[in-house]
Amino acid sequence: MFTATEIKELKEREDIERYNKIRYLIYVEKLGYEPKNGLGLEKDNYDDFSFFFGAFFRKDLVAGARLIDGRRVDLPVEKFIEFGIKENALEVSRPVQLKEKMPNLRVFRRLYLEMYNFSVSNAYQYWYANIKKIFFRSLRMRGMHFFSQVGPLLKREDNNFFPIKDDKENKDVFVPVVAKLKDVGSFIADNEDFFKKFFSDNGNAS
Repeated sequence: MFTATEIKELKEREDIERYNKIRYLIYVEKLGYEPKNGLGLEKDNYDDFSFFFGAFFRKDLVAGARLIDGRRVDLPVEKFIEFGIKENALEVSRPVQLKEKMPNLRVFRRLYLEMYNFSVSNAYQYWYANIKKIFFRSLRMRGMHFFSQVGPLLKREDNNFFPIKDDKENKDVFVPVVAKLKDVGSFIADNEDFFKKFFSDNGNAS
């Protein structure tokens, strides 16, 4: 039953390594984004500056993500943007799931709500992410009021959601985005079907 699902911050080394194993399955073996290694764990330097979150079903970790702490390290998204990172920011990164073990697709929304509540309670103000363009468009169509200080390639409009760079020919291109956390909570609560797609195992966030 869905009530058997537990959503929590991952603090124990064993739980974090279970998350790293799922990352390896997705980002190394399935997508080939990272090189193979003998440990079967997908890790990088940002893990030392991240908070980890997971969804457990019957004691099995079935989904997870990390929040990279912009107070302690330069965020990965900085490589792709043309403006300065805002203070008190986190980057939503490395979302994964094991589809065959998922009890209920509401897990995605609950996981993001857990990360949102953590972020707000610790006085963070912004979320960054590097997401596929197709999901950027889905967000915008659903009225998500993300914003960005766009570079010279795009004009600025108020209260909308912009990529920093655009490639109309490539739907898989990743685009950096930023959101005010005060605008995120109600969207997460009201758009469960979107998170079924966004929080997939297809590498939709960095």
